[in-house]
Amino acid sequence: YAEAARILNINVSVLRRWEKEQRDHGSQAFPGQGHQLPELEEIARLKRELKRAHTEIEILNPREGDNEKRRRTSPGKSCEVRLYPGQSNALSGVKPV
Repeated sequence: YAEAARILNINVSVLRRWEKEQRDHGSQAFPGQGHQLPELEEIARLKRELKRAHTEIEILNPREGDNEKRRRTSPGKSCEVRLYPGQSNALSGVKPV
């Protein structure tokens, strides 16, 4: 191992790890060309799917403070429009912020 590692200019532990991966996974050990082991590809796919689901939930159900924060940090003038219960679709309470 030592001589092969020296010729390849790598650490002996790296060479041993490569040998173990080849022994454990055979032809799937080093898929190359940007591919991963099937298990790792599935994990990456599930993480992307979970992130997309969290984003969709956040868009559909914004947290209470999000609108307030956005309104406060918006540049320029803005106004707040409140609809009060009991009034038939009439806008009331328009006030500058």
